[in-house]
Amino acid sequence: MSGEAVVGEYMRGLLLRLVIAVGLFDLCYPVAVFAYAQGIGQPYWRFFTAEGNFTAWWSSLQLLLLALVSWTTYRFRVVAAAGDRTGVAWLWLMATAAFLLFAVDERFGFHEWLRDAIFRPLELFTGSAYVIDGDVGLYLFLSLGLATLPLWWRELDHPPAQWFLVAALVLTTLVVVIDSLNTPTIQRLPFWRFWDYPFEEVGEVWAQWLFLAAFVSQWRRWLTNEAFGP
Repeated sequence: MSGEAVVGEYMRGLLLRLVIAVGLFDLCYPVAVFAYAQGIGQPYWRFFTAEGNFTAWWSSLQLLLLALVSWTTYRFRVVAAAGDRTGVAWLWLMATAAFLLFAVDERFGFHEWLRDAIFRPLELFTGSAYVIDGDVGLYLFLSLGLATLPLWWRELDHPPAQWFLVAALVLTTLVVVIDSLNTPTIQRLPFWRFWDYPFEEVGEVWAQWLFLAAFVSQWRRWLTNEAFGP
């Protein structure tokens, strides 16, 4: 086995362990929070509403990880493809910028500022019976992401990566819809405390993991000899 093949196999294993470790953590910690809340007799949803709660912190950290993976994949793709498949390499740069922006939003509330400082004063996206005044702006970001799906579908030519991406976008859409609903609408839902807080917070984290799984799955595919080897 050549040195390049050894490095490729090592990287494939490392990336797989990264996805599994993050996925297991994302799956287990909400269960641990629920068990802890039950043990001390507190409503579980309160642990997802506190300012600077752990889920929000972890989400911003995971978004930074996604930005790093996107940037590294971009560099790998340009070098490894040797110019053969760089036509839409800019998608990875766009993903890097998007995940960095979302990390900032998670930490500093950028979309809330956009809603309160621009949309509401200008009476843009207001007056809905179901959506928080100004929060329709969330759909602008979602629409931009969905518009690039055909390009991503061609870029991620590994079927598992494609379906991870679709699952990530479906879950992201559900989270955006729930996040944008106003209080009277949310309170009409069964188990509304779950939808208003834990689903929004944990759903974001799980969607981020699905994006990570999609990108890493494709990257591991490119690391095979079949993709870029002799």
